[in-house]
Amino acid sequence: MPKLDDTEAAKTLKTLAEKMKQGAREQWLRENKDAIKRCNELSEAHGLFAEKHRVF
Repeated sequence: MPKLDDTEAAKTLKTLAEKMKQGAREQWLRENKDAIKRCNELSEAHGLFAEKHRVF
């Protein structure tokens, strides 16, 4: 196996970290899909909980 120089190793680690972060995000969205849907339904039906305090 060829040896990586510091720049190649850093790029490889950065790419790996990005893929892991994206994977974790996708997993979180899958696990929370139903809760997100329900929260959006409640907001559509009843508005946002702090909407009356908005100043804009």
